Amino acid sequence: MFSFIISLVWGSLAAQFFVQTISSFITACIYLYGLLFSRVKRRLNAIFFSTALTQAVVFAALFVGGFWLVDLFIDHPVSDTNWIAGFVGFVVTFVYCLVQVPDKIFAARMYAMKPFFAEIARTQGMEIALKTWRR
Repeated sequence: MFSFIISLVWGSLAAQFFVQTISSFITACIYLYGLLFSRVKRRLNAIFFSTALTQAVVFAALFVGGFWLVDLFIDHPVSDTNWIAGFVGFVVTFVYCLVQVPDKIFAARMYAMKPFFAEIARTQGMEIALKTWRR
């Protein structure tokens, strides 16, 4: 029973870590592109790039390290029930997290490519910044 709960929880966490790793890597690439080709202050894009890259590395380490840690607590061979619980937890969380990724990528693109977008978003909020640039 204990390994069933671990499988379910780890499936959910693994999906979150996986999606966060991929989305952080994509946003790091966007900020790198902005650093090289945008009119936004290079300092801002450099900060955003290093933050996104750090996030990608941390979540990748959590993803890989989590498998190692779970391996210590789950008996081998893994039963079908545990495997299905982990798979269901992974799929449900993966879909939930994946739906949020396009908005994160769009926000990263706006931060990296639109001058003064970061300042407006910080002082007045993201919604007002988006309305300002959609005109």
